[in-house]
Amino acid sequence: MKGKDNLRFTNKIAVYLVFSGLILTSCFGFDTKKDSNSAQENTPEKPELVNHVETLDNMLHETSGLIHYRGKLWTINDSGNDPVLFALEIETGRVLQGILIENAENADWEALAQDDQHIYICDVGNNFGRRQELTIYKVAKKSIPASGSAKISAEIIQYQYAERPENNNPHRNSAYDCEAAFISGKDLYLFTKDWVNKTSTLYTCPTTPGSYNIQPRKTFPVNGLITGGDINHGDGSIVLCGYRKDASFIWVYKDFDPSDFSHGESLNYEYPEPGRLQNEGIAIASPERVYMSSEMNEFPAAIHRLDLGSILK
Repeated sequence: MKGKDNLRFTNKIAVYLVFSGLILTSCFGFDTKKDSNSAQENTPEKPELVNHVETLDNMLHETSGLIHYRGKLWTINDSGNDPVLFALEIETGRVLQGILIENAENADWEALAQDDQHIYICDVGNNFGRRQELTIYKVAKKSIPASGSAKISAEIIQYQYAERPENNNPHRNSAYDCEAAFISGKDLYLFTKDWVNKTSTLYTCPTTPGSYNIQPRKTFPVNGLITGGDINHGDGSIVLCGYRKDASFIWVYKDFDPSDFSHGESLNYEYPEPGRLQNEGIAIASPERVYMSSEMNEFPAAIHRLDLGSILK
């Protein structure tokens, strides 16, 4: 962006910061359903889902990925929006920063992940199965100012699904969509949003810039569409969020082992009321403070909160 576009971008961020209002909060509960393959005598009591930020700024109505970093929540908008990484005040959802990625485009940004040194913006959405090569923008954390908006560049990682048929017919029911990612060790863990089988297949991709053909590692029977994921480094548990026609849900897989992709107990919690939220991202700030974003559908774009302290360690 140059000239008038630069001014327009700066003005957008200024409007966010000046006019973002106080956000009302309320709370509601949800039901649980335990994975039949992991029955345990002492199932943790169902967590309460709290509507933490009732309405996000209108320019975040397509909020997608979510991470917790520097005491803030960071999010992105999905396809067709500006290539901007947003920092939000946790308690109000007020936009604090807008970081423009100068050498990026937003074909379909869907997930965020992070390690100690970088944030990974995953342009990996593929609803109709048309995209063969997907892109991940690797952003150095040291290039992001502590406050204020900025324009920075990213390194680029690209990948293709190795087993994707070359004559894969583009249609809505794609098995090669993806909206969930986290980092473990030196690899990016990507979970598909499988419109065909309502499962989620895990792939791994190196975090070193380059071009890769990635292989499937493990398939999870999630009975829905996975849209976000994070790992709790304290106990190795992973948390995935998603939805289907009649409910939104989370899955918790305890004691995940990155060496062979196995895990211990799995827990499934559903919340069908007051209606289906379109969950889009999940971020573990601590076991007691797990945040989940949802984009606008019949409900406004919002941030929710879960206390998983009885489950994660």
